[in-house]
Amino acid sequence: MIHPQIQNFFPNNKETLETFSDICNHSSKKNTELLEFIKWHQDTNKQVIQEIEESQEIDFEDEIKGKRWAENFLSDYDKKIRKMRRISNSVFERFHFLKKNQFEKSILAKPENEKKIVKIMNVFLNNEELLIGKIIFAYREMWFLAKSINDPKFQLGSINEYKKWVNANIANLKKLDKSLEIISMEIKRWKE
Repeated sequence: MIHPQIQNFFPNNKETLETFSDICNHSSKKNTELLEFIKWHQDTNKQVIQEIEESQEIDFEDEIKGKRWAENFLSDYDKKIRKMRRISNSVFERFHFLKKNQFEKSILAKPENEKKIVKIMNVFLNNEELLIGKIIFAYREMWFLAKSINDPKFQLGSINEYKKWVNANIANLKKLDKSLEIISMEIKRWKE
């Protein structure tokens, strides 16, 4: 099984902020669509971080506590993952709208920023996946853990694999959260 590796998607917040400032500056609208696009990423990422942090509080070595967590997690999973998938579909559609109506217009207005804007666009959608998809796959890591706790025959996840994955990825999910917050604040500044 391939576990999603969450990288630091916005390693230079200053450059990211400047790029979004340029995008907002060259928009003829109030940036409402862009702000909502970022908010969908923020909300989903925050939910995933919260669920991971709650799972870190569980003593999975205690079989009763582990099973109780797994049952509770799985009871809400379908509803939550459907909502995340709907958001993912909206993100995909909105990305193409923004590409045409904001990103490309910003490039036309300031061609020297093309590399930076294309880099930002590639964070949200590249040849491999959507950023929101990577966040959702991070949520699925907990599903693999819950399934393996509830069904010993389910071999696609384990407590140790999950703990290793969390240790390797939670910091970058939190960095992403901070970056999205900074981006959101910059967009709101231009919206006023």
